[in-house]
Amino acid sequence: MSALLLSGLIGAALAADTVTLSGVVQHSAAGALRVEVLLVVPDGQAPLLVAASTIEGPGPFSIRIPARVGQVRLRVAADDEGDGVGPDDAQGVLPEPLMVGSQDITGVSLSLRRPDLNPNPGDGR
Repeated sequence: MSALLLSGLIGAALAADTVTLSGVVQHSAAGALRVEVLLVVPDGQAPLLVAASTIEGPGPFSIRIPARVGQVRLRVAADDEGDGVGPDDAQGVLPEPLMVGSQDITGVSLSLRRPDLNPNPGDGR
């Protein structure tokens, strides 16, 4: 069997073993938003990107992710200045992880907000 055919069969099998994570993103500004699904890992380790997608703006989203991957966090970010998502851009993260099994996850709602870059405005910093 050729490597190309085998690769296609493996890809099809993996694609069939996915679930859909869907919901609504709320944000006060228009513009593209990056939706990321991050695998929860032990403390001290960087989260692993499971899947990512870009939506045209606030509203409904739907993203396919591997089934039974375990606990994930959903993160959505806006690149407000067009310079790549950074700490000064509006972001939102679900406060609790989601457990991904073999069933679709629906009804997730997430709001983006700009970070408070000067948390102590009265201290002169």
